[in-house]
Amino acid sequence: QELVSAVPKQADGQRGPPGQSAAYPHYGSHHTRRPMPLAFEDEGNRPSRRPLLNKLRTVDLYGVNKYIRCMYVMWFVRLFDFLEMSMIVPSLQGLIETLGGSVQEYYLCLSIFVAALMVVRPLVGRYVDGHHSRLRSAYNMTLGTSVLSNIVYAMSPNWSQPAIVLVARGFAGMGSASEGLMFVYLNRVALAGERQEWVTKFAATRSIGYFCGPMIATGLSTAMAAAFPVAGQDPHAPIGPFALPGWFLAIGNIVMLILINVTWQDPPEESLVARQLKKANPPAPVAGQAPQLPQNMTVNSFLLHWVAFVVMLGNFAGSFIGLGLEQLVSPTTAHLLGWDDHHPHLNGYVFSAIGMVLFVSQLVVLQFAKQRMEDRFLFVFGVTGMSLSLFAVIVCWRSIAVGHYWDPFGTSGDRAVFLVFTLPVLLVFAFMPLCMNCSVALFMRLANHALSGKIGVAQAVQLNFTSLAPLLAPLYELWLYKAQDEKAGKPPTHCLVGMLVLGLVITVVGFCAYDRWGSGGPKPGEAPKNEPARDNAVAPSDDDPGRKSSDTIPHQVSYVSAQQEALRRAQNAGVS
Repeated sequence: QELVSAVPKQADGQRGPPGQSAAYPHYGSHHTRRPMPLAFEDEGNRPSRRPLLNKLRTVDLYGVNKYIRCMYVMWFVRLFDFLEMSMIVPSLQGLIETLGGSVQEYYLCLSIFVAALMVVRPLVGRYVDGHHSRLRSAYNMTLGTSVLSNIVYAMSPNWSQPAIVLVARGFAGMGSASEGLMFVYLNRVALAGERQEWVTKFAATRSIGYFCGPMIATGLSTAMAAAFPVAGQDPHAPIGPFALPGWFLAIGNIVMLILINVTWQDPPEESLVARQLKKANPPAPVAGQAPQLPQNMTVNSFLLHWVAFVVMLGNFAGSFIGLGLEQLVSPTTAHLLGWDDHHPHLNGYVFSAIGMVLFVSQLVVLQFAKQRMEDRFLFVFGVTGMSLSLFAVIVCWRSIAVGHYWDPFGTSGDRAVFLVFTLPVLLVFAFMPLCMNCSVALFMRLANHALSGKIGVAQAVQLNFTSLAPLLAPLYELWLYKAQDEKAGKPPTHCLVGMLVLGLVITVVGFCAYDRWGSGGPKPGEAPKNEPARDNAVAPSDDDPGRKSSDTIPHQVSYVSAQQEALRRAQNAGVS
């Protein structure tokens, strides 16, 4: 009754969209003869008369996206990618040395993983750009490769050949190419205002995976050693400490492979925003301003256009500054604060604080995304914040006296120095998710506009460009941070100044490109206006005999909005 009362009455006493009561005889009625189809659903996916089948293949009336289950499975797929990094890489060098390898083979394993990932990403992107229905087969291939890589890695201690580990890490890099697929899927099934929210959710898998992976590996090793005292501690055993992470990840990826096929919903050939605008006659007004980019561009021309390239460079800069600063923490604390000779484990407190700040910052970005704040505003704000915070790092580190041991648990002066050293670093990482997450959402919106939704190759190139940051950051610091400066305890000022210049350049160019990026939604603090209807809004189908040529999307928006508002009031009143 609450839902029905929210729908405005017409002059004839019936309820429904204004002026459409004759065309919608089932609106407001308690005796609906057939389930009402979803707006903009694909041809051939009409609801059945069986309610259970409708629940499996479509959605209910109150905002449950039919793609939501598949997107959450993709979230767990990406989580397993980062669990793999945090469970295997810490013990990788120990496994290679146990098998008779050297440090060179350890670094070769890391390089093979990155090289395989960067080669396969564009190939997978080009494959899915050929047709929207190829996403499912691409996921099956990449997840199957991940299962194979983890099984080979789990069996490698028993085969006693370091080359087997190299092969396993190569397959793991190929399997990790599934990372770009979720962005292609998200681009097709989410509205513009929802992309930023889901990009933030996907980004949270990094911190969760890095936090939970070592604990899972330690728990597996402890439990197996307690259950099998001999085999559980044998490094060459199939259930030994080196093999357990591989078996755990293999089983997890098999489960993900099954779930991705059970929950799969083929995305529409066009993105939902484009389909909604085409269905509207006249077109429904959409909040925001379109990007100032030509449409139907080639991938190369789009990637080289300065409006899009600065977004890619901004994502790279956020990763480069964050990773570079993180790698500078250990040598700086050792020589500037004197921790190396006394308590080398104190670095763990700094890195734990960085992880907590990143996680909290991602939650804040998620709330910004739910408020539909503009991705371009958050991106420029994040880059500017990282640059100013990096300037604070330079000033604070240079103010610390060299040649003393600063104990964070010692005198009040020591604790003050510890805070002066740590707080600016945490401030840089607090702005990092704003820069990186929102740049990904902004890049997806620009690519969707310029490439007509076929963003697979462009997304792969953007991810590869960002992947250069962990390769270039150590080389950059090795080139600028001189050994004599490190031994003298001087802070790495040259490295930090270079990062600061990069951040400031992105900030200036970002302000220049701000208007050209367009707005994907309302301005900060402004409520959404004329937001297009979701793909699960209720409306008659094209072949409905009661449909008139004057039926338009704005009528549908007002009706569904009234339904959703009534549902909120009912939930607030305690109605189940």
